[in-house]
Parts: sequence; C-alpha cells; structure tokens
Amino acid sequence: MSWTDRYNNQGYKNWLRVGIALLKTRDGLVDVTSQAAKELQAELKTKLGDSVNNCTCNPKKGKQCKDCEPWRQELASPNYYTGNASKIGWTNCAPSKWSKEPWEVAKVFMPGGQTADNTGPEKSDPTALLNFLVFCKYCTKYVSKVEPLKKVIEVRNKAMHSKDLTFDDHTFNNYMDNMVRLLRNPLTLAANPAAQKAADEISKIKKEEFHIGANKTCMDAEIRVLTDVMDEHTRLLKLHKEELENHGTRLDALEHSITPVEEILKTVNTLVDMVNNNPDLQCVKDQAKELSTTVQQIQDKLNKVEGRVSQLEERVAEHGEQIEVNTQLHEEISEVKEKISDVTQKLHQLDLVPSGSFSPGEDVQAFTSALVVNYSNTLTSLKPLPWNDRFCLDLDKIFTRLVLVGHQGHGDRRDFKSLDDVFDHQSTSGLPRRFNVLAVGYAGSGKSTLLSKTALDWSNKKGKLADKIVLLIRLREVQPDESIAEIVWDQCVTKSAKEISIPYITTYLQDNESNVVFLLDGYDELVPDAKGPKQAVPELLAKKWYPGCTVIVTSRPSSGIERYMAVDCQVSVMGFLSAHIDEYVPLYFQSVEKPDLAVSLVKALDTKANIVRSLIQTPMFLMLICVLWEDNPTIINFPVTMSGLYRELLTCVIKKCCVREGLLVPNDENEIPSAVSTALLHLGKLALESLLRGESLVDLGKAIASQNTDVMLNIGIVSKEVSASRLHPRKQLNFPHKSMQEFLAGRYVADRVNNFSDDLQTLVPMDTLSTVQQHGNLVQFICGHGSKGTVSSDLLAKLNDLYVAEHMSTKKMEDSIFQFAEDLGRESEDKAFKEFCMISLYEGNNPQHFPILSTLLSSLDLTIYTHSREGAALKYYLNNAPAVPEGRSLTLNVEENSVGDAVEYLSGLVEKPLPDLAVYLKVGTNDTCIGGMLDSLAPFFTNVPNMQSLNLQNAGLTPESLKALRHILPKLSKLGKLDLSHNPDIHDGEIGQQCEALESDLNNVTAVLSHLSCLEDLDLSYSKIGIDSKEPFAAIQQPVASMKLLNLSHNEIGDVCLGSLAAVLHHLPCLEDLDLSYNQIGNDGKQPFAAIQQSVASLKVLDLSDNKIGDVCLGSLAAVLHHLSCLEDLDLSYNQIGNDGKQPFAAIQQSVASLKVLNLSDNKIGDVCLGSLAAVLHHLFCLEKLDLSDNNIGNEGEETFAAIQQSVASLKVLNLSNNKIGDVSLGSLAAVLHHLPCLEELYLSDNQVGNDGRESFAAIQQPVASLKVLDLSWNKIGDVCLRSLAAVLHHLSCLGELKLAHNYIKDVKSLATTLHHAPALVTVTLDDNPVTGVGLKRFAQTICRMPTLRILYLAPQQTAHLDDPAAMSICTMLTRLPVLTHLRLQNISMPAAGFQAMSSAVEEHPTLLQLGYSSKGVPDDVSSCDKILLVVEDDDDSDDEVVSSD
Repeated sequence: MSWTDRYNNQGYKNWLRVGIALLKTRDGLVDVTSQAAKELQAELKTKLGDSVNNCTCNPKKGKQCKDCEPWRQELASPNYYTGNASKIGWTNCAPSKWSKEPWEVAKVFMPGGQTADNTGPEKSDPTALLNFLVFCKYCTKYVSKVEPLKKVIEVRNKAMHSKDLTFDDHTFNNYMDNMVRLLRNPLTLAANPAAQKAADEISKIKKEEFHIGANKTCMDAEIRVLTDVMDEHTRLLKLHKEELENHGTRLDALEHSITPVEEILKTVNTLVDMVNNNPDLQCVKDQAKELSTTVQQIQDKLNKVEGRVSQLEERVAEHGEQIEVNTQLHEEISEVKEKISDVTQKLHQLDLVPSGSFSPGEDVQAFTSALVVNYSNTLTSLKPLPWNDRFCLDLDKIFTRLVLVGHQGHGDRRDFKSLDDVFDHQSTSGLPRRFNVLAVGYAGSGKSTLLSKTALDWSNKKGKLADKIVLLIRLREVQPDESIAEIVWDQCVTKSAKEISIPYITTYLQDNESNVVFLLDGYDELVPDAKGPKQAVPELLAKKWYPGCTVIVTSRPSSGIERYMAVDCQVSVMGFLSAHIDEYVPLYFQSVEKPDLAVSLVKALDTKANIVRSLIQTPMFLMLICVLWEDNPTIINFPVTMSGLYRELLTCVIKKCCVREGLLVPNDENEIPSAVSTALLHLGKLALESLLRGESLVDLGKAIASQNTDVMLNIGIVSKEVSASRLHPRKQLNFPHKSMQEFLAGRYVADRVNNFSDDLQTLVPMDTLSTVQQHGNLVQFICGHGSKGTVSSDLLAKLNDLYVAEHMSTKKMEDSIFQFAEDLGRESEDKAFKEFCMISLYEGNNPQHFPILSTLLSSLDLTIYTHSREGAALKYYLNNAPAVPEGRSLTLNVEENSVGDAVEYLSGLVEKPLPDLAVYLKVGTNDTCIGGMLDSLAPFFTNVPNMQSLNLQNAGLTPESLKALRHILPKLSKLGKLDLSHNPDIHDGEIGQQCEALESDLNNVTAVLSHLSCLEDLDLSYSKIGIDSKEPFAAIQQPVASMKLLNLSHNEIGDVCLGSLAAVLHHLPCLEDLDLSYNQIGNDGKQPFAAIQQSVASLKVLDLSDNKIGDVCLGSLAAVLHHLSCLEDLDLSYNQIGNDGKQPFAAIQQSVASLKVLNLSDNKIGDVCLGSLAAVLHHLFCLEKLDLSDNNIGNEGEETFAAIQQSVASLKVLNLSNNKIGDVSLGSLAAVLHHLPCLEELYLSDNQVGNDGRESFAAIQQPVASLKVLDLSWNKIGDVCLRSLAAVLHHLSCLGELKLAHNYIKDVKSLATTLHHAPALVTVTLDDNPVTGVGLKRFAQTICRMPTLRILYLAPQQTAHLDDPAAMSICTMLTRLPVLTHLRLQNISMPAAGFQAMSSAVEEHPTLLQLGYSSKGVPDDVSSCDKILLVVEDDDDSDDEVVSSD
C-alpha cells in the first residue's frame, strides 16, 4: 500500500482509528485492572501465605514444586478461573513473585506469550487486560457482564488479523460503538474517570475525520497502532515456535487456541508491503522484517515435523499387520497410531501454508489431478456384497432415476434422469449463485451411487459439472471439530499427493469457492457430535462457509437437515424404472458367470410382478433378490417385505458360510448353528450400540468385543479393515449398507425382548416421534423380526402412545402469530408418521396387531408412487384391516413411474368392498396417461362406493375414458367433487355425451344423475371445450340438483357454445359459482346471454373476465341480469366493452337485487358507455364496489357522471383510476357525490384532473359524509384546483386518507389552513410536487393541530432549501402532530443549526418512528438521531437507496 493509497483509502483509515481506539480502551481499563489485581493478590495471600516465595520451578519447562502448588490449585479452581483450566497461562509469570507483585498473579488469566517486561496494565496490550477481566471471577465486582468484554476482544482480534488492514464504514461504526458501550456501562465502569475519558476520546475519534500524516500527532498514532499489531504477531509467532519445538512431549499445548500462522502471514505481508512503500514508516521497518523472518523459520520447522510424522505414519501402516499377531504389540501400535493422528491433526490445525510448490496455474491442475486420480481409483467399480468377491459393478452402467419434488417451495414437479437435468433447471430458474440440492431417498434407493456416478463423470470430463471442482465427501467418515479443508484432504486427495496440504486446500477453497461443488453423501449418517453448533458440515450447509459454492447432499427422510440448509431444489431418488430391471439382472449374473439365470429370474419377476415390484425398484433390494436367485433358482414365493428379504438373504449367506466351514447347513433361520447364531447376535448388539451413537460402522476401539470377530467375518455379513481416514485411522467393522446394520440391530432387539424379556425402551430409547423416525428402518426391522413375540405389539403400542401424547400437548399450545405455519408443519409431520406406522404394520405382517393402530390410522393422507413399499403397505392395510371404524377416510394421490402403472396399481389395491371408507382420490401428474385404460378401474370403484372426490386432472383422458366414466360414475353415489380439467382431448363432441351421462332420465342408458345427487363441484377447465363451435350443453335437459361450482375457464367457449349453456342454466338450481374466464365469449358479436329466460336462483359469482365481450354481447347480459336474482359478484374485466360506442347498460331496466361487486376494469368504456351505466346505477341498489379503472372515461370531455340522478345507496368503493378524467368530467362527479351517501373509497389516480385549471371540487356543495379515502395522485392538479378542494374539506368530515402526490402543486398553504376541517385524517401525501422551500415553511407554520395524523409525506419534486427559521417551523409543526409516526422530507436541505434542531425535535417526539431525509441534505459535521432514515436519491430517478439509520 503506497502513501497515496494510505491517504485516500477510507478502509485503512477506519482500521487505523479502530486500532487507536483499542489503545484508548486499554488506557481506560488501567485503573480498574490494577485495583483488581491488588485486591485479588491480597485475598490469595491471606488464604495461602508467603510460602510461594520459595518457589524454584520454571513454568516454561513444565516443572512445578510443592511451594507453588497451593497457589496453582486455588487459581485454577472455579472460585477464580472461569475458563478451561488447561489453558491457564502459567508460562506468563514467575510463581515466586505471586506474593510480592500483584500483576504477576493477574498475568495467569491472560493469553499466552506475556513477557517479563509486562509489569503492569500500562505495559499490557488491550487483549491482556480484557482477558483478565473475562476469566478472573474476582473481577466480576468491577465488570459484572462479560459479553461487552468479549465483543471488544473480537474487535481486537479482527483488527490484529485483518488481511488487508481495512474496515468498511459499517464495521467501523459497530466496532467503535462496542468499545464505547463497554466503557460507559452504567453498572460497572460508568463511575471510573479513566474509563469515561477513554470513552469520550473514542467518540471523538469516531466523529472526526482522520488525515494520514497530517501532523505529528496523527503520525505518532499510526506508528503506535502498527507497533502494537507487530508486537501482537511477535507474541503469537513465539507461541507457534514453542508448540513446534515441544510437539513430541506437549500435546496438550497444541490444544491452545492460537491464531493460525496463515492468518499471521497474510497480515505480516500486508504490513511489510506497506512499510516498504512508505518512507515515513521506516522507523518500524526492522520490526516488520524480523516478523517476516520468524514466520519463514516456523514454516521450515513445521515442514520438517510434517515430514517426520508422515514417515512414521507410513511405517506404522506398512508394518502394523505384521505386528498385529502379538496382542501387546498391537495395542502399542494402536496407541502410536492415535498419537500420530492427534499430532497430525493438531499440527494441521495450525494451517501453515507450505512454501510455494506451484507456479501460477499449476496449483489448480495439481489439485484437480489429485482428485481425478482418487476418484478413478476408488469409484470406477463397486463391490457391494462382501460375501461375494466375484460380483463387481461398473459404475458407468448404473443409472438412477430422479424425480424433482419441489423447487423453492412452488411444488414444481419434473422427472429427471441425472443431476445434469437439475442444473439445467437451475439455469432457467433465476436462482442466486449458491445452489443447494437435497437428494432424499429411502434405504438402498441409490443415493450414494448417484453421487459416486456424478464424481466419476466429473473425473472423466462428462456432464454439466465438467468445468467445476467436485469434492465427494462421505459424511459417515467425518468426525467432530474437523474443518472443511481437513475433511477434503482426508477423503478426496490420495496419500501420494504430498504437495496437496490442508493449508493449500484452505486457500484454494477460499479463492475458488464459486467453482466448487460439494457432494455430501449421507447426512443421516453424520455422527451427532459433528451436527452440533460451530461444526463444519452444518455451517457449510447454512452458507457460513463458502457461500458461493454449490452443495448437493443426500439423506434419508426425517434427518432434520432442513434446520441448517435452505433447499433450492429437492430431489427424490426413486431407484429403478420397471424398464431398467431387464438391464440390471443380466449385469449381476454376468459378473458371477451364470448368465443363464438372468433370463429365468426376469421371467419369474414378471409373473410375480405385483408381489415383489415394491422391492425391486430399489437397486439394492433387486441386487439381493439376485443373490437369492443365484442360491436357489426355483424360488416360488419371493419375500415381499424388507424384513423378509433380509431374513432370506441372511439364511442364504449363512448356508454358504456353513458349506465353507463344514457345518450343518440350516434349512431356515431357526436351524442356524449355535456358534454362528451367537456371533450374529453379538454383531447385532455392536450394530445397535453404533446406531444409537449415530455411527454407521462398528469402531472396534469403542466397542468392547466380548469374543473374537473371526466368526462374524467368516459369515461374510461384515468386513474388517483399517479406515481410509488419515486423520482418524482405526480398526472398524464395515457393513455393506446401513440397512444391514439396522437389520442386525433389529434382530438383536427382537431376540432380547422376546426371549429374555428385556425392556424395549431401555434397549432403544424412543421419547419423541422425531426420534422414532430418525431410527425408522431399525423400528421397522424390529417389527419385522418380532411378529411372533411381544416386541412388535409393544413397539406399535409405543408408537401409538407417543402419537397420542404429542397430539395432546399440541392441542394445549396457545395460538401464536406463527400458528398457521406451525399447523402446516405439524400436518406434514402427522402425514409422515402415519405412513411410517402403516409400513411398520406391514413389516410385522401380523393382522392381530391392527387394533393397536386402528385409531391412529383411521385417517390417512398419502402420496403413493406405484410399486413402492408405501404402496404395498397401503394395499396390505386396506385388505387386512378389521371392520372399518366410523369416520375412516383415505386421501390418496397416486403417482406413476411409467405409463399405465397408476391404473394397474389402483385396479389391484382393494380386494374387498369397503363401503364406509371415504376416499379422496387424485390420479397422476403431467406424465400420467390413463387414456383408454380407465375402464380397468371399474372393480376398484365398485369396492369403494363412498368416493367423495375424484381428481383426474391432467390424466390424459380421451373419448374412451369418458365412455368408461359413464359406467363408473353411477357407482359413486356420494361423489361430491369431480375434476376433469387439463384434459385437452375432451371437447365438444364428447362433453355432450358427458352431459348426457349426467341426466336423471332413467329411460336413458347414460342417465346417472340420480346416482350423483351429491356432486357439488365439477371442473372442466383447460379442456378445449367450444373449439368445434357446437352446442354441447344443450344435452342438459334435467335438473342437476346439487352442483354449486362449475369451472369452465381456459377453454374455447364462444357465443354458440355459451348460448347452449345459458339456455339450460335453470337446470342447475343450486349453482353458486360459474367460472367462464379466459374463453372466446363475444367472438361472433351475438347475444348469447339472451337464452337465459328463466331464473337462475342461486348463482352468486359469475366470472366472465378475459373474453371478447363487446357492447352487443354485454347488452344481452344486461337485459337478463334480473334473472340472476342472487348474483353478488360479476367480473367483466379485460373485455371489449365500449368498443362500439353504444349504451349497453341501458338494457338494465329492472332491479338487480343482490349485486355487490361489479368489475369493469381494463375495457374500452368511454363517456357514452359510462353514461348508460350511470343512468341505471340506481337499479343496482346493493352495489358496494364498482371498478372502472383502466378505461377511456373522460375521453370526450363530457359531464359523464351527471346522469346519476338518484341515490346509489350502498356503493362504498369506486375505482376510476387510470382513465382520462379531466376537470369537466370530475366536476360532474363532484356535483353528484351526495347521491353516493355510503361512499368510503374514491380512487382517481392517473387521470387528467387539473388539466383545465378549473376549480373542479367547487361543485361539492353537500356533505359526503362517509368518504374515508380520496386518491388524487398522479394527476395535473395545480394551485387553483387544490384551493377548490381545500375549500370543501369541511364536507369531507370523515376523510382519513388524502393522496395528492405527483401533481403540479406549488402552494400548499391553502390546504394546511383547512386540514383541520377533516379531523379524522390519518394520512396525507404531498410528495413529488413542485413545492418550494417557502411553500414548505408556510405549510409548517399554518397547519393546525391534527390529533389523528400519523403519516405525512412532504418531499418536494426538486431540492428545496430551508433556512433556519423554516427548519424551526418544522420543529413547531411536529408539536402540533402528537401521534405522527412517519414523516418524509427527502429533497430538502437546511443549515447545520436547523438540522440539529429538527433532529432533536424528532428524537423527542413521543410517537415518531421514522423521518425520511436525503443523505445529501445532511450538513457536514452534523450527526442525526436514530429515527432519521437517510436515503440516497439517484440522479436517474430510480428507486431510492437506504444507506444508513444512524
């Protein structure tokens, strides 16, 4: 940094001022720390005497003596030291001086590295004094709360280790305030003169500008700060040097919290660079140079230590297996390994950057190469079955189906084949740079394989991530307190890549975070301690680390990951499609050299498809089916549950083991040899203990093995190996999959409860529903193992009790402002838990257990993917449950994996009649195509006649589907809702037949209306009805008794088609809501509504928006409105009304008794058309809201509203915004406002009011008693027009909101003098008018007391200057507005005295929350109060930017 840079760099000045303030803080704490040290020493001396004077020990060499031991014990006790006792600074002081020099006692509580020269607080740095006050319990009498102290310690740390010696303005202000708050604490330091003096000086430093080198005082201050920084780094480097020299014998020292040398190096380099480029700083050049040399020396030492550790680690790894034969030597080797691991980890925590091994550009290539080599070596092939070495899968041939579940909460659902599709979606979604993908799937669905394939593709330069850096991390291997760099070094880089170190990775990630993609596999397998506060993985997910990177993480459901991660895209890993099974089965049998078995298995699976397909869509389960077929290719009954599959697999593997070992081969699980059975149960115990610790492997260092593991290994279920981790080498038992661990653990629990009467809760603590679901597979395996004993029923009863208990506690919770969100969350959790219980019941496969959960499962809301475990469990439940309890319901959404799956699943779902089961069914999504297969569902509908809702939206319905519906619908006599929308192949020809199917004539074979007497809601939107210009609704010849809602929106309905509907509306006597929006009504210029010749008694809502209705068509509707006697809401927006210049509303000749809302916005209504409406408004005597915005009213300059000659008694809201209303037209409205006695809101914004310079409002000669809102913004109102409004304000006595912004008003005095005539005013907006400073002064001087005014906007169009008297008038005005909360005065400037007075008045105002003011209008050297919000106005009239709230 050159002198010019220093002089002009505001960030450096801010940093320098913080450094000066820290030294002032030190000065402010000198008295209090000195006094505290003296009193502390006196108290200790009274307790312990002077024997410590004889002490001869040397703390720096770790030696202690009996003379100082009592003092050490007392100082380390909680009575005095409040921190971690292992971090006490014994090396800071000389114990022999403790009874003589108080400051030597105080140094015990300070950070390491204090020198003998530190003989008092005036020679200490700020950190030393702050730590003394924080960690010495005796000091609480001086500083009762440590939080302010800790905040200043943080300021000190940030200042000392700033990489570029700069702070932005916000940080600067925050840090300065932290120091002042500490020194002004009223409970502690407020009475201390030195502290108050320091606080005053810091406040002065904050307010005053600092000029580099302006005088000797400034120069000396800068030198003091730089010297202080270098002294601090010298102390830290000394500590680092000691750590390296003593690492072999002082491991505890490595645990001290020491600033990483990497940070020191960056700061030192910045300092040296600045000193070398600034002649005026040469006085500190030698000190800076010495610092740089010391850093290099420490680097060299560390490189040597790392080399020795690496050599020792390799030697241990090389000879460890040979030594293992001897148990004693093996234990010694394990201890050495642990010590090496500890040393290595602690050394790497120093984060030293190795001396430059790479030239620019080579470092990226070296890192990439190391990753590619690792992935190529470890991911190319998979051996998923430990008992079968022959079986090897080529990862490139594995594909996993992905389904996009949701995106940013919008429920956007898509089918993807790979993660590339996910990133294609990201590029079109406008997402921020950080992209978080959560891939969720059940056990064995292929989540890990998905990430492995993604990483392998990257290493082969395939896919969308080819230009990124992909880091694959198995979260099961992550340990607590590891940094991200350590995790990457441990898992992603090969041991041979010696040049890639942890500090190198740290730097790389910082410099390239936008190019990094983290693949985090198995969040549910991350150990609990690594999920806690300040742990690396949760902080990475929460974007506290590397916010610019991309994160893709896999997890089972209910892992709780959403607490940390904002999910941009959630993906469900669904496993295999049915079409892929034929590809994967041959792959297995080719690998085991038995290709002929593939054909017979595929054939067997086809014949048993409905039985086993719920399992074989899961890749791992299909693999296990192959294992069973290889063992016995004549299987007749395949296992249908996860527990059954694993039991069969276990028996198969045990048979193979018995053959190898020469043991008696069992026929089933009950005949397992005792030695093998005992080993399996012991393995189950180890599996359970690991699961409860949150670990997905058995760490043999933690597990106390009561027997040799050889039998376990011989079975082939687990493998024993040394972990691949370099940071945590350990012996461990690995399961082929976490689900195998859960299976063995569940088997063990079932055995203990059933055979030994152990307590289930003791074995598996389950206190909450979330705890149960976190161990979901374990619970289901317990049910699957315990169907013949008590454990399954005990467990299901426990689930029921937990559900009841949590629901009872939920009902007792008080309502909160977040109640709606909480209810939604609980509803989602409730659905998931019921589904979980249903699957658990299925796994147990014991119908006698149904009564336990009968109440809990009486109401189900499920989304089922066909051929899933959930789908199989539902089928089992529906067909095996006992008598249906009253009120039992099923809300079912069926999603299919391939065409026809949904129909196939539903057709076999219910095998017996369930007449009392209320069903709410939705079939399919965008890719569902029922087509002509709907008739296959006839048996299903026959068995569930109590169908309440049938949703076939977007189901690819065809004419064949409708023919099938004609036969199905009569069976659904209780059907209340039918949704056939988004089926574009349904149009005129077929809808006619459908309407015939809704007739009640029993002589007609299609007459089914009598069987649909409960139908209330029919949705036929988005179905191209009307495209053939036929009369499809003419077929409705009999009443459709119950229909209340009919949705025909987004079709092609024109005049002909609508005419056929209008003619039969009387056959819909209960119809309340008819939606005809987004059609072609009016396209032929006919009178389609004329066909309404009889009363449509119940219609309340008629939506005709977004059509082509013109004057002729509207006339036909107006003439028959009296037939719609209950109509309350008529929407005619976005049409062509007024296009012919006619008077269509004149046809209203009778009262329209119930109409309350009439929306005519966005049409072409001009003066002529409006006149016809105004003349008949009295016929709409219940009308409350009339919207005429965005039309052409006023286009001919006539007195349009003069036609209102009778009272429109109920009108409350009249919207006339965005028209062409000028003075003439407004005058005609003003003259008849008294005919609108209930009018509360009048919107006239975006018009031409004021265009002729007339006194338009003078026509208001009678009270408009109810008007509360008058919006006149964005017009051409000038002073003349405003005066006419001010003169009639007394007629608007209830006015609460007056908007006059964006007009031509210059003189606002006339308004100010009359505002009191509207005593209820709450809001007045006058901003963006050409008001001058004089005008503002007059307004402020003349405004009367306004007891209700809360919001006042006075920002003028151009900058207005107020002199001091004018500014004082603002202050006076504030006293007349006692409840004002918001005042806007942008574009105003005033002198310093006036601004200061206004600021004080704002601060003292009892209710004012915020005053908006231009930042450019603030006088120099004047501070504003907290309530003033400073705003930057851009020159291009763009939105204002808030820059601060001082």
